[in-house]
Parts: sequence; structure tokens; C-alpha cells
Amino acid sequence: MFAILLLEDNEADAELISDHLKRSGIVSKIDVAKTKEQFEKLLLANPYDHVITDFSLPSYSALEAVKYIRSRWVDLPVIVLTGTLTDRDVPKLRDSGVSDVIFKDRPHRLPWVLEMTHERRVSRMRERQTQRIQVVGEITAGLVHDLRNMLTTVTGVLHLLEQWVPEEKKQLVLVAQRSALRITEMTDRMLLFVSGKNGHRQSVSLKLIILEFLQFLPAMLGSGL
Repeated sequence: MFAILLLEDNEADAELISDHLKRSGIVSKIDVAKTKEQFEKLLLANPYDHVITDFSLPSYSALEAVKYIRSRWVDLPVIVLTGTLTDRDVPKLRDSGVSDVIFKDRPHRLPWVLEMTHERRVSRMRERQTQRIQVVGEITAGLVHDLRNMLTTVTGVLHLLEQWVPEEKKQLVLVAQRSALRITEMTDRMLLFVSGKNGHRQSVSLKLIILEFLQFLPAMLGSGL
């Protein structure tokens, strides 16, 4: 069920479109704005799934409305109703940010277009979410690789210290070695997780792994943060 904002200064056309949408059964709410001020006020005060606007308005064009919407709500679908344009004008409108165009002599297409634009919007949102997850995975993998390189240096130094320090101090080195080993194991698990490889399957708490990982991070990188 969609919440719709309709920008239409002609009362008869607004009533006709509203009735047509209500009969379709896919609309839960329709607000009508007749002026720029009403339109922008309603947009700021309410969440809408679609905006439908007449192309020809006395004091506020559809293209101005689209420009205002795109400056604030990039993904909000905008459908333009027109009785004066032709099919050849549609590509230009879409280039300006219009989601779709409905000719007033084909109102039966409106419910179908609402559903199609909604599906495209959801698909774009999912695609961006996937891209963000990929970026986070790449950043995490890079961080883990850097930490592993640092751990290699740390474990090498600890190995040398084990041979040099007095016997009564070796326990401290062993504690540090165990901590370095635990961090290495955690980085291995994180790399396995972000790579998506199967590996050895077992139930783990990602939250606990990250918390444990972050516990050691300040001590290792404190001087460089």
C-alpha cells in the first residue's frame, strides 16, 4: 500500500486521479497539493512512497518540482501526468529525474507504473546496500592484512626477547606471545569471514570476535593513531 502526494491544481483532475487510485486497492493515502507552498510543506511533513505531478501548472512546473525533490530525496519516485507531451518528450523528462510519464488518456496504467517504480526503487536500494557491504569487506580485509604484517614483526621481536631476557622475566614474554597468537587467530577468522570462503564451519559470535579484536588494537596501534 502506497502513500501518494499528488501535485495538481485542477480540482476535477485531482478528484478523478484520486478516485482511480483508490479503486486500484494499492494506495493507502493520497494528499493533494495545488501550489508550490502546499507541495513542499507536505513533502517535508510526511513520508511518501510516490509523487505524482501534472506537467503543466500555472506557477510551478513539474520540472521544478522534480528538481526540488531530487535535492532532498534522491530515490523518491516522481511520476508526471501530461496531456500535451508526446512519446518523444519522455526520454528528456527521464533524464531530468522523472521516474515515469503517464499520458492522461491512459490513466489505467497508473497503478501498474506505481508498482513498477516501487520495485525499481527497492532494487536500487538493495544494489547500493550490496555495494556498501563489499566496500566494508574490502576495507576490513586491508586492515586485517596490515595487522598481520605488524604481528609478524611483533612475534619476531618476542622470539628474540625470549632468548635475551633473564629467566625471571620470560613469563612476561610468554604472555605477550600468547596474546599475539590469539590476535593472529582472530585475524584469520576475520579474513575467512570477509572472503566468503567456507573453511572449517563452526558457530561463532562475530560481535565477540570484533570486541576481542578491538581490545588489543589500542595497545598495538596507539602510537600511530
